Amino acid sequence: MFPPLVELPATPSAPKGGHMSPTVPTSDHTALPLPLWTPPAPADLPDWRGRLCDTAYAPVRIAALISALGQGRGTLIPVGPQGDPWSLPHIAAELDATESRRLAEATLFHVTADMTALALAVAATPPTEQIHADRLPAPGGFMLFEEPIGSYTIDLRESMHAGGLRPAGGPLCVSVPIVAVSWSLWVPRDGAAQRRQDSRWAVTEDGGRRLLPSHLHGVWITFYTATGNGLASLPRDTVVALDAAGIPLTADQVAPRRFLGPLTWDDETLLEFGSTFDTPTVNTPAQWAQVVYTAWQLITQRAVRRPLTDVDVLPRPRAGRRRDTRAGITDGQVRIVRVHPTHQPTSDAAQRDRAGSTGRDAPMWTHRWPVAPYRRNTCLNPRAHADGGCEHAEQIIPAHLKGPADLPLRTRPTVHLWDAPPQGGDRTAAVR
Repeated sequence: MFPPLVELPATPSAPKGGHMSPTVPTSDHTALPLPLWTPPAPADLPDWRGRLCDTAYAPVRIAALISALGQGRGTLIPVGPQGDPWSLPHIAAELDATESRRLAEATLFHVTADMTALALAVAATPPTEQIHADRLPAPGGFMLFEEPIGSYTIDLRESMHAGGLRPAGGPLCVSVPIVAVSWSLWVPRDGAAQRRQDSRWAVTEDGGRRLLPSHLHGVWITFYTATGNGLASLPRDTVVALDAAGIPLTADQVAPRRFLGPLTWDDETLLEFGSTFDTPTVNTPAQWAQVVYTAWQLITQRAVRRPLTDVDVLPRPRAGRRRDTRAGITDGQVRIVRVHPTHQPTSDAAQRDRAGSTGRDAPMWTHRWPVAPYRRNTCLNPRAHADGGCEHAEQIIPAHLKGPADLPLRTRPTVHLWDAPPQGGDRTAAVR
């Protein structure tokens, strides 16, 4: 991760008028009673995307980006045409504007809970193929998951410190779920275009920064969390911090709700085409990107007798299409991605997994798929295999289980019983 580029912004303004009766959190306040992730219905996803586009340039959104960047999150950092660093507010405004344009042009995908669990089960093993553009279900997209694809835990005092505030109470630890992603192609630019356009910095894991090469070709992924995961979930009059003058600030003053959209920018990563996945560190963008790429593999997988996924298209009503056109949004249809009925787990198995999950972290999937589907390098045209003219691709193979899918998997070794000394040949009986 990278250190802040410039000084962080000034602290928020002090309370006005004394119209609140603030509540101060106690020192043993170690966790917040945060709401579980509740996804929208597929028909509501275009409106959620519209709200994200409508709140572009909102001061609270810019402030949240500044705070995230100051904490070391973010991968693609815009700089001036000559490589001169911009201020953090300038960087945040540029990222916010770029993300709004990407969202307006995105193809929408709604991923069901079972499909999310399937992607997590397969992604437990990293993809072995080289990352390539054919796996993307659309050149640019916005994909919302009914269950989190990952999470991480933070102490909100750290973000307040980054914003120049002094926390008023004890630890404020929260689990932050990752529930949606946007993406777009990162295409190479020629030398003239590179000189005309702004460059961007890639942030490396060791904290260093390097200028992206002009020939880099890949996909830019942005991760979203549900809004209201932290201070915005507290009662409005709860005192959470003190400004530089020692004046108490309430949760609503530090994180005003009226400008917040349904989702919040959290982090991002860049996958270069032709590269491969390593075993990722848990609870990081690298791990979430592996889950997203696996979901893309499941959607775009070819040459299988029984596809693992099923995609339905939900059309946008006429009134919604008109609103989208006025907002510059190009496509309001929603692609609903679910597990194919052939491989759908039973409702009892899914319920047992949900009962064992927290609702804010990646869900359990062990009852839905006691043995996870696995990856296999498959020849797509075996007839040309002998002369080397065939094409190979990584395929995801469903697990084959005998018996009801909602029951625990039981395996016993094969035992060979000798019922008499062998005479002229082996006589065995296999018992399972």
